[in-house]
Amino acid sequence: MYRRILVPLDGSDLAETAIPHAELLASASGAELELIRVTLLRFVQAPDGHGHVVQEEGDREEAEAYLATWEKRLRDRGIRATGQVRSGSVAEEIVEYAGSTRADLIVMSTHGRTGARLYAYGSVAEKVLRAAPCSVLVVRT
Repeated sequence: MYRRILVPLDGSDLAETAIPHAELLASASGAELELIRVTLLRFVQAPDGHGHVVQEEGDREEAEAYLATWEKRLRDRGIRATGQVRSGSVAEEIVEYAGSTRADLIVMSTHGRTGARLYAYGSVAEKVLRAAPCSVLVVRT
């Protein structure tokens, strides 16, 4: 059935609502959970007018510690789990990682915005749904 289930997490309670669903599917199918957290890059303009992209100091370390905590929790419950921190555009990184690891399923949560609110704010879930190389289970909160 499933071998690899990708679960995007951003450190929020909202994102974590997808974990029980992914855990249940992993338990039933023997799949491994692959947790991903994407840290954002920021554009900084120097006084000389040149700009460059940077990652906030500590973002990567915090993301790695967060995923390590979830890996341990899941392993303690008998679920194989690994974590990966990526940097860049959240939806693009999720889709690219799902393809590169041959994920069978992406399980993620969403606020369920529609209409003007979706247009105004964008939706990572919507972007992943449109571009994912595999099935996507969206848990609405």
